[in-house]
Amino acid sequence: MPFSVVIFIILSTLIVFGFIATMKFLDIYRRAKLGEGGGSGVDNSLGTSELRGLIQEAVVDAIHPVEERLDRMEMALRQLPAAKSESTPLNEPAPESLPDDSAED
Repeated sequence: MPFSVVIFIILSTLIVFGFIATMKFLDIYRRAKLGEGGGSGVDNSLGTSELRGLIQEAVVDAIHPVEERLDRMEMALRQLPAAKSESTPLNEPAPESLPDDSAED
């Protein structure tokens, strides 16, 4: 390989990696200046127990209105009169018979 090709590959590699490193350092500087803590090593993620606590709290908050509604429905059902069993006959009047139109012809 000619010497000029080797120099070209080395220089282009240095330029690309230099550009990437410069952009990375600028990003770190910008985050530090804005107070985002980029690269400071501070971990802002939640732990497993904290996440479980938040989920449990959200579930309790979501279920509470449903439990209240079920309690009200149970109270309303207790206030209804007892249902008659199917073995006892109902004291309903027989349906009225309709007049027969064929007799008038």
